Formats: sequence, structure tokens, C-alpha cells
Amino acid sequence: GVRRAIIPSNLGYASLAKPLPGLQYQECGGGPGPIPPREIKQGDMGEGAFQRFKNIYCNANRPYQPELVLDIKLFGKRAPAAT
Repeated sequence: GVRRAIIPSNLGYASLAKPLPGLQYQECGGGPGPIPPREIKQGDMGEGAFQRFKNIYCNANRPYQPELVLDIKLFGKRAPAAT
């Protein structure tokens, strides 16, 4: 089956949106993962994925920090039904 997990922003990426002291920008990395790679490799489907991630989760000027929504697909075998 599929389950949806909603992670509140304070447990997700909210720590990445704090500006560095004395600077106008924030460092988007080194926090909780996963974080998309900055470099695009041949055959990657996520061209621009890091830029979208940075604009959504690492922007200190955003009026709110969105929650992290994960859809989790469960794999496994069910135990035989007891008779």
C-alpha cells in the first residue's frame, strides 16, 4: 500500500532557511536530507531540482516554511491468513 507522511516544517527543512550572520544569503546544505545534488549529471531527470528545492525550502524571505510531504510505497508479503 501507499502511506502519506507529513513532516512539520520545524522538523524538516526550516533550519536551512535561516540567513548566515552578516550575509544576505543562506547556505542550503548540511541540514537534514535528502537534498538534491547541485550538479546535473548525464541522464538525470531532475534538471533544476536543486534550484526548486533552494527556492522553496532555503528561502528565508518566504512568509511560511512548507511542510514536507512524503508518499511512501510499502513493499512486503502479507502473512497467510489464520484459519
